[in-house]
Amino acid sequence: MSKQQLALGQVETIGLPTAVAAADAGAKSADVVLLGYELARGGGYVAVKFVGQVGAVKAAVAAAKVAATRVGKVARSSIIARPSDQIVKLVYSRDTVGLDPQRIAQILGEEAPNELATSDAESTRDPVAEPEVPSPDDSQARLDEPATSAEPVDDQGEEK
Repeated sequence: MSKQQLALGQVETIGLPTAVAAADAGAKSADVVLLGYELARGGGYVAVKFVGQVGAVKAAVAAAKVAATRVGKVARSSIIARPSDQIVKLVYSRDTVGLDPQRIAQILGEEAPNELATSDAESTRDPVAEPEVPSPDDSQARLDEPATSAEPVDDQGEEK
């Protein structure tokens, strides 16, 4: 698929469960690439992004909207056939959860955009990774230790 044939489809939902339903339906309905989702800074808006040929993106966005309305609300949607090269930074941003720079380079048939080709922890975060939880042995050891005060105090709470 050449870069000139690509279309960009977006479905903006209210709430993550609605966005997940939209992403699932859109990805299953047509031969598109699900770029990921992007959280808005407030309001609970979540934008789901698809890339593919124009007809496939139209079908994916339509299916995504139908599925999303079964779960929650769709705020808006858009389809851009052959988007300008100048909006690459907007679409392929580090804020897009699930975005894989190598996959984007494969889709575009070129090097990954410089904005994405970083190795810092934020750009390689795994949206499904579980948080680190201390082992039960560590937390139990801290509970068994007696509490100590750095400075001795008298009955009125003043330092001696």
